[in-house]
Amino acid sequence: MRLSVPGNLLLLGEYAVLEEGGLGLALAVEKRLEVELQPNPAGGAAWTLSVEGRWPGGALSWSPDRPDSSALLSAVVEACRGELAARGVALPAGGAQIRIDSSAFFTEGGQKRGLGSSAAVAVGLTWALLVWAGVAEAQLPSA
Repeated sequence: MRLSVPGNLLLLGEYAVLEEGGLGLALAVEKRLEVELQPNPAGGAAWTLSVEGRWPGGALSWSPDRPDSSALLSAVVEACRGELAARGVALPAGGAQIRIDSSAFFTEGGQKRGLGSSAAVAVGLTWALLVWAGVAEAQLPSA
């Protein structure tokens, strides 16, 4: 399963949007983050998840065993697990691999374009986790 998420430019408000009640103005742009979800059909006794992030000149691997590899990915996974648990839904056993590629947010020379890639990563990873958990397509946000 694949999804692409637009990058964004924060026009007004800067980091005030991170505060409750903070206002800002953002604009979606055509450069897109690519997300791919591959559930592991082999199954397993406990849920296993791996997330690979890629960008020009770099990569990272995240899993529950290596949560320190990315604070952002850890926060998104834990928030999703908590929200799903509150709704009586758990991430399934059997595992999944999620690949996130933000290469489009960089120039050909490898310089970051200044687009909101962390927001796109959070949206894309959340989508993948919800799909993996079996949340109905009609209940998924579209990007």
